[in-house]
Amino acid sequence: MTINNPFSKLSIYYYPDHMLKDQLFRQTLALARLSYVDAAIQNLDKATRKKYRDKLDNEYRAAWWSPEMLWDQLPSLIDGIINPMYTETPYFADNAS
Repeated sequence: MTINNPFSKLSIYYYPDHMLKDQLFRQTLALARLSYVDAAIQNLDKATRKKYRDKLDNEYRAAWWSPEMLWDQLPSLIDGIINPMYTETPYFADNAS
């Protein structure tokens, strides 16, 4: 059985304080938190939509977020939780008493 990665469509962004002075950007962020970025920017004019999308995708995306790596490690993590005495995952092997 194959389960699709539920984290693959999740993006994590950070944004500098100076962007929060832009009232429209703040409102867009508030809406994006409740829905998703595309829905939050869909009613903006084309130039503003492009500006915000470019900033989010190219400047404000969290570099540390890796949904593929998280998903790849999940089976061994779950196995370690379910079978802590019998697992040979690196974390549990290094931290065994």
